[in-house]
Amino acid sequence: MADPQMRRRRVVLVTRNLPPLVGGMERLNWHMAAELAKTHEVAIIGPRGCAAVAPEGVEVHEVPLRPLWVFLLAALGEARRLVRWKPDSVMAGSGLTAPIAWLVARACGAGFVVYVHGLDVALRQPVYRLLWLPAIRRADRVIANSRPTRELCIQIGVLLERVGIVHPGVDLPLEATGPQSSDFRAQNDLVGRRVLLSVGRLT
Repeated sequence: MADPQMRRRRVVLVTRNLPPLVGGMERLNWHMAAELAKTHEVAIIGPRGCAAVAPEGVEVHEVPLRPLWVFLLAALGEARRLVRWKPDSVMAGSGLTAPIAWLVARACGAGFVVYVHGLDVALRQPVYRLLWLPAIRRADRVIANSRPTRELCIQIGVLLERVGIVHPGVDLPLEATGPQSSDFRAQNDLVGRRVLLSVGRLT
């Protein structure tokens, strides 16, 4: 039987991508925090304004979003203060915050995890490749958003056994069909026909 006095594991999530900013990475980081908060103590370091829409039960530390260098320095400062919280894991919500997460994880002996998106490992900018890619390679666990991203991680030197894939997903409504669906099919002569729906950027 588990000891009721045992504390839940602690996770610090460092990311520039959170609502109220709009986008797929922002929704993904929000959902990661929400799911982790069900079983962990979670602290987020994110852009100003994110506390108002943060998942329930998550501690939030806001820093200025712009300019980028101010965000990075302020996020590093907040992360260093959280060393005293003694997190078990420090997670970067994208490659951009990987150096911060790595430095803080190293300072407190925590595990270091980074969730990477394609551009995080494909960007050809020399300074980024010099300073950011080594941090990604040092992660205890790299979570890629797709098989192609996983292959890019391996190409930049991430050890095969450290790379996993978690595909971004969506919440499906309980009611999958409705009058809008029927109206659309009728208006476009699609009643009784199969429809292929593509969602996303075709790049």
